[in-house]
Amino acid sequence: RVALDALEAKLLARGISVDEAVEAVTSSRRKLPAFEDFSRVRSLLAAAKVPAVLVEVTRCERAGEPLVVMSDHLVVVEALAARPGWAAITGSVTVPERGRIVAAFQRGELAGVACTIAAAGVGLTLTRACELVFADQNWRWGVNAQTEDRVHRIGQTRPVTITILVADHALDRRVMAVLREKAQRND
Repeated sequence: RVALDALEAKLLARGISVDEAVEAVTSSRRKLPAFEDFSRVRSLLAAAKVPAVLVEVTRCERAGEPLVVMSDHLVVVEALAARPGWAAITGSVTVPERGRIVAAFQRGELAGVACTIAAAGVGLTLTRACELVFADQNWRWGVNAQTEDRVHRIGQTRPVTITILVADHALDRRVMAVLREKAQRND
């Protein structure tokens, strides 16, 4: 939280609101604070959500409900990959291994799969799950929509519940508001 507040203070000292900064980062006007600052803060926000993700994981495991967790950041995926009965799909996972993980999940051999959004945005079918949790999302609405389709594919026989975790911090709330606005424009 200290790093998050420090970024917000840094912005305010330059006369920039969180809304203006997020708009600059998500538009073509990339002349405001360093994108690296936002990336670092977003990674910290994702890490802060791991306990909330684990609440969802525990709920689904107790109910015997398979779960897919997506994150734009490795910290969340790695935390779940260490959990018994879980596997992870990241950019470093080979195509054959991805296939083995997906097949094991679809056969019911895994309680859940944690994926980075970049690695799982296309080419996976995870229809055994009807629960998807986004620990955090990508800046681009279309990438997130494509990622949702991993559980919304031919063969899905149940309604899908998608949970998006939003931290109680101005930057995370504003990013989510921008993504909602983008989604409304694309509906």
